[in-house]
Parts: sequence; C-alpha cells; structure tokens
Amino acid sequence: MDWFSKWPKDALIAVSSHFLGQYHIVGEDETKRQLIEMMGSVQDGVADNCVTYFQRLLTRAVPV
Repeated sequence: MDWFSKWPKDALIAVSSHFLGQYHIVGEDETKRQLIEMMGSVQDGVADNCVTYFQRLLTRAVPV
C-alpha cells in the first residue's frame, strides 16, 4: 500500500494548478479555480484518511 505523506494544502493546490492549469475547461474561470482547489482538498483528505487507517490497522495487529 502506498502511504501518502501529509503536504501543506497550499502545496497540493499549487500542484493541482500546475497540472490542470494547462487544460481548457468549458465554463467560467471561477469554475476551473474551484476545481483546482477541490483537487487539493481531495488529496488532503486522502492523507488524513491514510493516517486514520494506519492507526486502526495498528490497533488490530496481533503481537507475535
């Protein structure tokens, strides 16, 4: 399993902006800006859930 390291949300939005900024999206510029911010938020949520999952996994581990 790939464990995601926690990044600052601003950095995640910057990465999203870098990759999505070059694509033409039909609609208003505000919609594109919101999409870019949402992608940063999704990745931030993935990192949070990885920590939660790992903690749950540790509590269920059986000592050898």
